[in-house]
Amino acid sequence: MKHFFTILLTTSLISIKVLSQSGLEGIVVEKYYISNSADSINANDQGATYPLAIGSTTYRVYANLLPGYRIGSIWGNASHTLNFSTSTSFYNDPNYSVSTYSGTSVTNTRKHTTLIDSYITIGAVASGKIGVLKTEDSDGTIGNIQGILANNTIEMGLPIMGTSGMDGLMPGTPQIPNVLGLTTELDIFDQTPGNDFTCNNCAIAALAGVSGVTPSNHVLLGQFTTDGIFSFKLNLQILDTIPGNATMYVSDSVISGEFTFLTIFEPTLVYSSDQSSTNNYTDVINICDSSYTWIDGITYTSSNNTATFLSGDTLISLDLTIGATPNSAIVSLLDGTLTATGGGAGLGLWVNCADSIPIAGVMGTTFLPSINGLYTYVIVDQTMSCYGIGNCVLVDNVGISESEEFHVTIAPNPNDGLFVLNNPASFSLPFSIFDITGKLIYTSKIESSEMSIDIQNLDAGLYTILFAFEDRIQALRFIKN
Repeated sequence: MKHFFTILLTTSLISIKVLSQSGLEGIVVEKYYISNSADSINANDQGATYPLAIGSTTYRVYANLLPGYRIGSIWGNASHTLNFSTSTSFYNDPNYSVSTYSGTSVTNTRKHTTLIDSYITIGAVASGKIGVLKTEDSDGTIGNIQGILANNTIEMGLPIMGTSGMDGLMPGTPQIPNVLGLTTELDIFDQTPGNDFTCNNCAIAALAGVSGVTPSNHVLLGQFTTDGIFSFKLNLQILDTIPGNATMYVSDSVISGEFTFLTIFEPTLVYSSDQSSTNNYTDVINICDSSYTWIDGITYTSSNNTATFLSGDTLISLDLTIGATPNSAIVSLLDGTLTATGGGAGLGLWVNCADSIPIAGVMGTTFLPSINGLYTYVIVDQTMSCYGIGNCVLVDNVGISESEEFHVTIAPNPNDGLFVLNNPASFSLPFSIFDITGKLIYTSKIESSEMSIDIQNLDAGLYTILFAFEDRIQALRFIKN
């Protein structure tokens, strides 16, 4: 069988695509994230064994399969080396680093730099979460507790944080892979600085096989963060749609019964990020009401877009904006109308606290909501970087008749942060949890008759949950002891 390949290159995605009817359509390398100074500082403060350099790239490697096909294993033997390497070292999160996926909770994945840790996997990223291309992610982002991983440079495509963020995680049933024939080789992905993973007698396997959770059937094989030139050589076992059938794809030295990857550029699947000798990177920083000490050691007290710093072979330019946070307005509710009083100068916006999206077509300091919900008034300064956020006010008296079917309950209440949402009609209901100040602290969706929630890590206090269904809102309050 002859295989013909094309190369698709964008700023954030490289696809080596097989134009054939084999189970493997190609290998996709995604630029998942590019680290900035806030990420680097956090990694250093947490005691990273190898620094997270500004401009480090997090690469995700996917196998693109035809429908119904599954990844059985990533493997290497004496004839076919399995290799992941970098010209510097791989970055490992100092708190929750893993060498292969091992069931990291979503809560811990939201902490520090866990989301850009380096590891090998077969599909899985976190408990209940499967890795998908950012362009195929449809449920936003789990967020970051420390407020980092917020870079938004065009070089990496979609951001992984913020209201427009797509973190490349979708619901699924992760498999913890079986690791065979490896001892210390994987240490470079778990707190041991190193630049080369090579095995000639090993397998990282999912015995039942793993397929993607999106229609394109991309399966994540690994995530690798480095400030160097990243490369790999892959050998894959692809499980057929017929039980018991499997095909071996190898990077070189093909023997009878095996298939190789042939591109118009190289006879083997040997990927390299192939960075140029001098890389340019802009460190975009937006802060409010304070000075900022950059990597050059200089403390800046005003905005600056001319400073530069050479880190290794990377030329970093500073784009610093220092704004002033306007004083917040006080929001009150009277007879169904919200009113914002006081506050500093700037652009005023009425905002839905549940999704942080401004209310379209509403101007001025008064607002008559047409649906129930949590609302606030936000004042934005002239740099469009600093926000004076008013208090969130719950509106729950808009005259919308609610059917008995749309009725969610919580038990127990009060609770210790572990509780169950009961949804008798099994409606698909997005929901958000807010603390007593109106700060959004958790978002998800209930799609069955009940759902367990774990927010034990949050402070004790009064919390509000808002459920959305068509044009209706249900609000529940609970106490966390």
